[in-house]
Amino acid sequence: MSHASRRSDAALFAAVDAWARLRHRRALHWTARQEPGIARRFHVALPRGMNDKWLWRKVFDHDPRFVTLCDKLATKPWVARFGVPVPRTLWAGTDARDIPPELLKGDVVVKANHASGRNILITGGQPGREEVVERANRFLRHGFGREAGEWAYAAVPRRLFVEEHLGGGTLLRDLKIYTFGRHVERVFHVVDRFGDMRADMWEDRGAGLAPYEGTIHDFEARYTGPMPATLPQALDLAARIGAEFDALRVDFLTDGQNLWLGELTVYDQGGFREYDGHLPGTYPACLWDLRRSWFMQTPQRGWREAYRRALGRQLNDADGELMHVQA
Repeated sequence: MSHASRRSDAALFAAVDAWARLRHRRALHWTARQEPGIARRFHVALPRGMNDKWLWRKVFDHDPRFVTLCDKLATKPWVARFGVPVPRTLWAGTDARDIPPELLKGDVVVKANHASGRNILITGGQPGREEVVERANRFLRHGFGREAGEWAYAAVPRRLFVEEHLGGGTLLRDLKIYTFGRHVERVFHVVDRFGDMRADMWEDRGAGLAPYEGTIHDFEARYTGPMPATLPQALDLAARIGAEFDALRVDFLTDGQNLWLGELTVYDQGGFREYDGHLPGTYPACLWDLRRSWFMQTPQRGWREAYRRALGRQLNDADGELMHVQA
């Protein structure tokens, strides 16, 4: 890249950064609040660390598929082509009063499709129907993701659904698999999330997955047993799904013998990575190759196209500031 081109691109990046700070203040302020004690300037136009890249995704990468992936109902048919088992949907609608009474007398889960964490676990018919209806309909009255700038959630048509309760009384585990293309960078393993919750984690730092030796915060107990027998299947499915994106978290539920899709997460932790997400050049930041994104692979309009081309030159420049590995 010539010196003149570098100067021109640098001026464009500065202008785009200034625009992002004015147009997307809410998303930037949300990320800043997650990083107490860290005084730094976010780089949105030319992202260097994981949290910068999450911001970049919120601001620029409006992949239409993200709306489907943020919709817990629409995700189920979307993943069918990968042969991923999904929990059965027993009912779906827009008013919890329409849920057939017999469904709420057993063991099921009532969920909202447009948000994270809005679930009601029903065991043996408890909590009762009146409470379930009130809580579930309250889910629909509130949106999700606006404060953090997670734009795709706002486009999801809000619905409720009743899903089968998995496991049949056996211990359920969560496998949260972090992918960059086909590359699996992290496996977060949560055991007995509705009881004596414990967790462990495996990470890849360039030599394949290995046990994480550090402290797993927010978990008082560390799980030290073996990984479930379904892990190889989960890793294979996650890699195949992740191959279609630059970065994606693929979650599964397992009872040790069976595997079901949990959810696909476009904005992990709201678009934030603790501890090292603000640092440039970390291994996961290098794995996240923005050239694989919808924005970079799709011609844009107006100044966004000029910016897309400039960012492409920067990402392709062997002497550029961003380093990448093949995902």
